[in-house]
Amino acid sequence: MVRMARYRQIEEELRAQIHSGALRPGDRLPTEHELAAQYGVSRVTSRAALTGLAHEGLVQRVPRRGTIVAAAAQSYGPARPLIGWIQSNIDPAFGAGLLRGGERAARQAGYNLLLHLTGASLAEEERAIREALAAGVSALALFLQDGEKYNDEVLRLVLNRFPLVLMDRFLRGVECAGVQSDNVAGARAIVGELLAAGHRNICALLYPPSHTSTIEDRLEGYAQELAAAGIPLHRSLLYVEDGLIQLPAAWLIPDAIIERLAAFLRRKSEVTAIFATNAGLALLALHAAERLGLRVPYDLSIVSIDAVECLPLTVPALTCMLQQEEEIGATAITLLQEQLSGGPPRRVILPMQMRRAGSVAAPRASIPHAVG
Repeated sequence: MVRMARYRQIEEELRAQIHSGALRPGDRLPTEHELAAQYGVSRVTSRAALTGLAHEGLVQRVPRRGTIVAAAAQSYGPARPLIGWIQSNIDPAFGAGLLRGGERAARQAGYNLLLHLTGASLAEEERAIREALAAGVSALALFLQDGEKYNDEVLRLVLNRFPLVLMDRFLRGVECAGVQSDNVAGARAIVGELLAAGHRNICALLYPPSHTSTIEDRLEGYAQELAAAGIPLHRSLLYVEDGLIQLPAAWLIPDAIIERLAAFLRRKSEVTAIFATNAGLALLALHAAERLGLRVPYDLSIVSIDAVECLPLTVPALTCMLQQEEEIGATAITLLQEQLSGGPPRRVILPMQMRRAGSVAAPRASIPHAVG
C-alpha cells in the first residue's frame, strides 16, 4: 500500500475538521510547534501542512494571531497550487529549455511555478529552498549547483518525505525522485564517434567530478568506451577546469583560462581530439584551438555534450549529443504529481541523440600544437 507523505496526512485531517465544522471560521489552528509535537514530526512538515491549507483559502496566516480558519472557508475553491522551481541560471545551452518544458507542463497540470535563480552560490540555493517552503509551495523541482556537494536543505526535505524532484542530477545513496539524461550512454556514443574516425589520444575536458554532478557519469562513459576499444585510460589526458563554474556566463571565458588549456595542448602534442563534457567547455576548446592555429576538424576534432552554437556567440556547430531538455522539465512535473498523489519517488533516465556537424575527421599524422 502506498504511504501518504506525513505532511499530507496532517493537512487532510485539518481539512476534514474544517469541512465538518469541528473547526469554524475564526478558530485558531495549532501552531507549527504544536502540530510538530502533536504528530511527532519536524517544523518543516507541520509548516508544509499549514501552507497547503492556506493556498486553498481554507486558513489565513495572521501576524500575532497565528493560523485561523478563513471566513466562509467552505465557499473557497482550491487555489492553483505552487511548485517551487529552483535552478542556477537560464543557460541557453542547458537550462532555458528545461524551464520551458517545466512551465508548460505545470500550467497544463493546473500549477503555477515559483522561480528562483541561484547563480553559482550554494548558500543562495539553500536560501531559495527555505523561501519557497515559506511561500507555501506544494513541491520542489531542483536543478542543483554543478560540482557542489550534498545540499543540507535537500537532505532534510528527503527525510521528511516532502515531494521533490532533482533535474539533471541525482544524489548517490539518497532515495528521491530524479530525471536526467543517460549521461554514460551519451558519452560512450560521442567518444565512439572519435574512435571510429581513428583517434586514440582523446582529451576529456571536465568540471571537477562530484557526487551531485552529471560530469561523473560522462567521465565514466568516456572510460567505458575507451576500455571497450582496448585503450587504457590515461589520467594525463583528463583536463579539469573549475574556473568556468563561477563565471556569470559560460561564454565569457577569461583569457587566462583559454591560455591554460592552450598550454596544456602544446605540451600534449599527441592529443588529436577533444571530448568536451558540456557546451561551455566545448567553447573553451574552440578558443584554445584558435589560439594554437588548429583547424577543426582537420588538425583537431572536437565533440561535446550539448550544442555549443546555442550560446550567444557566432561559433561553428560541433558534433554533439543533444539532451531532451524540455522533456526533462516536463517529466519533472509528472514525477512531482505522482508524489503529490501519494506515489513513491522514482527516477527517469532519458536517452540523448547524436547530431553530426562535421567536427570529426581522421587524425593527422603530425599535429602542429607548437603553433602560437
